[in-house]
Amino acid sequence: MIEDFCPLKRITILAICLAILFLLPSHYASALVLDNSFSFKKISNQFEYFEDKTARLELSDILTDRYSTQFTRTKDDVLNFGFNDSAFWLRLELEDFSADDKHWFIKVDYPMLQYLDFYLQDENNNYQRKEMGADRPFKNRDIAHQAYIYKLPKTASGTKTLFVRVVTSSSMTLPISIETEDHFLNSIHMDNIFMGFFYGALAILFIYNLFVFLSLKDKYYLYYLVFVAGFAVFQSSYDGAANLFLWDAAYNKHIIVPAMAMTTLSSLFFTISFLNLEVQNPAAASIAKLLVVVWGGLILCIPFLEYSQIILPVVFLSVVSYMFMTTCGYIIWRNDYKPARLFLGAWLLFMVPMAVLALLRMGLIPSNEITEALYQFGFFSLMILLSLSLADRVNLLKKEKEDFAEQALFNLRKNEELIKLQNRQLERKVQERTFELRKQKDAAEDANKLKDKFVSLVAHDLKGPLSALLSYLGMLKPENEEQVEILEKVIISGQRQMDMINDVLNISRLQTGKLLPHKKNISLYLVVEVAITKNILLARNKNIHITNLIDKADMVFADEPLLVEVMDNLISNAIKFSYSGDRIEISNSKEDATKIIIKDYGIGIKESKLRKIFDLNEKTTTQGTLGEGGTGFGLPYSQEIIKAHDGTITVNSIENEGSEFIVHLPQETQASKLFH
Repeated sequence: MIEDFCPLKRITILAICLAILFLLPSHYASALVLDNSFSFKKISNQFEYFEDKTARLELSDILTDRYSTQFTRTKDDVLNFGFNDSAFWLRLELEDFSADDKHWFIKVDYPMLQYLDFYLQDENNNYQRKEMGADRPFKNRDIAHQAYIYKLPKTASGTKTLFVRVVTSSSMTLPISIETEDHFLNSIHMDNIFMGFFYGALAILFIYNLFVFLSLKDKYYLYYLVFVAGFAVFQSSYDGAANLFLWDAAYNKHIIVPAMAMTTLSSLFFTISFLNLEVQNPAAASIAKLLVVVWGGLILCIPFLEYSQIILPVVFLSVVSYMFMTTCGYIIWRNDYKPARLFLGAWLLFMVPMAVLALLRMGLIPSNEITEALYQFGFFSLMILLSLSLADRVNLLKKEKEDFAEQALFNLRKNEELIKLQNRQLERKVQERTFELRKQKDAAEDANKLKDKFVSLVAHDLKGPLSALLSYLGMLKPENEEQVEILEKVIISGQRQMDMINDVLNISRLQTGKLLPHKKNISLYLVVEVAITKNILLARNKNIHITNLIDKADMVFADEPLLVEVMDNLISNAIKFSYSGDRIEISNSKEDATKIIIKDYGIGIKESKLRKIFDLNEKTTTQGTLGEGGTGFGLPYSQEIIKAHDGTITVNSIENEGSEFIVHLPQETQASKLFH
């Protein structure tokens, strides 16, 4: 019976043994055998890990049974615990059966890890510690490389235990691999080629757009240049490239956050300007400005917060800003704003890799070659497409200018044709109007000649009999005082009519050019004296004193008889409208001797009549202070004389205060001072 159950017993024992082996603690996992069967292998999933939530345990604590049995084996290709304040301990058994001359390198390919401590068991079962990390000097590393390279010491064959302690305020992403020295050197060559291509392309984009900016002075290119520069600084710190050539890795945490802020802020300003949000969508422009303000506040907090405190808000705000810019691109594109086409495509190509990167660093998706490199592709695509969108915008503006210029040229030609047509019509109308005006002018000249001829004939016909009548009246001998008075009135009236006829004749002769001034240098003082003498009896009858204030040396270039006529008319006019006992002053300007002033202090002239007194067509004769009459032609006649001299005559008057007539003759080269 027992023999019948022997096979069953054996199977049961085997199953129990397998179960025990399966349920044994993970620290009994098989060792990683280093032999000649491979030269490179990803080993993240071969590590066991333990989370030290206090971040205070030392290696001596980890080696105790209390903690050594708590290690867990991962199934992921890459260990990724997201943002975590804990310290993580990794454990791996190594067994070296490789050739004696082969060296092995362990690579942790995430440069943002702040503290890495490698502990390797030696032949005496002691653990040798090697410190690395972004917050430690770059020179501490075994090999100058952007990743963390731990060179395994060459020891006797056998199983050794490797512990790795990791503490970081960045994402706890641990892509770990092991490779031979030869493979590592070859991979460095390929990494350098890729790095050179990537940063070389960035440099070409930057330099090209810098030249375009210097040429166009366009602010969109300035924002783009700041964006490219900010990303280059961020990326070189993020992937460790800058630590090889520019600054120590310890400065990365102080550079990455400002670089992210500079990149996102410049892209916000680029979006506001490039999409013309102020015009296209004022609400979106307001939100963009609010994001700028929030970024400004966050930037002010950077000096006062630790990297672990500021990085998550910066990442979150970056994602929000980029999502907002993508949304703006879509909205403005739907508004049929042509430059938004490539802008929207650029941000759509960028948003997917950025979302992948954010999820990756938060530990929500696994880390691999594709997810790690995707954001670089997104950023590079974004910058190329934004550069193309700038060029497209320039081309669109150029085309719009060309279309505008073509339309303007078309309109100009059309306007020229219209102007030519209008000019032809205008010329025809001008010719017609000129012909009509010429006919009217000829008719007016003929009428004027007829009028002048008629006036001249009538005046001569009247002047002869009137002169004879005045002569006969002068020969009469009145028999009593009444006849004497009547005779004087008749003679005075006749003389006025004779003066009026002479004035009318002279005005007509002046207007028709038959009477021209014969100018010469004459003494202004003597002209005034002659005019005063002609009016002395009138002045004495009214007890009016006339003063000649003209300098005896002052000369004018004029027709002496005609100028005497003017002075005579103006002085007699002043006497007529002055009260008994008044005075009349004739003077000239000290600065300009040809400016003659006849001033009286009589009754003045009403303002309503001032503009009419020189008008031949207006009858402005007014009785004097003693009832004296006048012809009404004296002032128009005087104005015609002065006009014939190319001079002017004006009047200033205040009613009941007097008048001031100003005769201004032109200063001729012949006029001069007379010195004795």
